[in-house]
Amino acid sequence: MKKAGPIIACVIIVLGFIIAAFAGGRMMYLQKSPHALAKSDSLSVYQHGWVTANVTEAYMEPICTIKHRFIHIFPITTEYYYLALTEDAVVIVVRADKNWVKENFDSEGLAKNGSIKVEGYVRDLSGDAKLVIGKELKYYILRTEKEQFLDVNGFRNGLLLMILGLVPLVGAVVIAILYRTGSLEVQLYETRGKVFFAVFMALLLGELLLMLYVFSLF
Repeated sequence: MKKAGPIIACVIIVLGFIIAAFAGGRMMYLQKSPHALAKSDSLSVYQHGWVTANVTEAYMEPICTIKHRFIHIFPITTEYYYLALTEDAVVIVVRADKNWVKENFDSEGLAKNGSIKVEGYVRDLSGDAKLVIGKELKYYILRTEKEQFLDVNGFRNGLLLMILGLVPLVGAVVIAILYRTGSLEVQLYETRGKVFFAVFMALLLGELLLMLYVFSLF
């Protein structure tokens, strides 16, 4: 059983990376055929899918801002959640970049062209964002989508998730090939050994940073 432990752990890790790559690829693939949000629709119907909504107004300031830090010191990323009003008078929550409102709406929060088409990946609100937004929307008279939000950067986040899963898998295959061909039989003090070690550490550090960033968004 002790000998099987490391093997099981490796299998679980590999499966985790495969699932991450698959989930990221799925997000990107589904972006090709988004659903148009109608007045009678709920975002929960299109959970983990893509939706387009015609938006006429938006709050100028985020309704919720979540800052992620590594060990509470080093900044990783910041999430910005905005309230937007659709043409059908439904209030939805949109997660987007810091300048999303300034780029698409005027100083009063009205869409610059009368309305804009917002496309995003539908995800569940959770954690601090759900608590804060739930309190803010508690007394709204208009119909509001309190449980799900549109992730405007869903395609980019899906791509990062896929890369997160693929890089270790591809790296493992490359290392296996190099090992079988004897290319890894070098000493660290040799030039090839130093280059390989530097590349490996750079990729490892990059993967860890990407993991922290992606996990903060999902």
